[in-house]
Amino acid sequence: MSKAWSKDIIVEQHTFGGTKACEVLAAMMNQNMIPTFEKHRVLSFICDATMQFKHIASISYKPVMVRTLVLMRDHLLARIDKMPYPIDFNTHMKNVLHHHCRKYLD
Repeated sequence: MSKAWSKDIIVEQHTFGGTKACEVLAAMMNQNMIPTFEKHRVLSFICDATMQFKHIASISYKPVMVRTLVLMRDHLLARIDKMPYPIDFNTHMKNVLHHHCRKYLD
């Protein structure tokens, strides 16, 4: 494990977005619901998912973009289901991903 991933971090309230689920997820991370190393993994996962949604949203043909976004969202939600975190934490992480996906679908 690298030294950077062993440092504890404080997540600001609106790090993931402006919804209630985003705020609750940040609060759960600040309350050490998961270990420090796992916090970094979650941040990397959400950052990667956001970038994937952003790149898919740049597809100019709308039907293909929508279908690809939905498939990517479903794939990421399936990955969250396999994560070994508490159920409440996984649920809020799913809601954050829905928020980011919906932002590009509108």
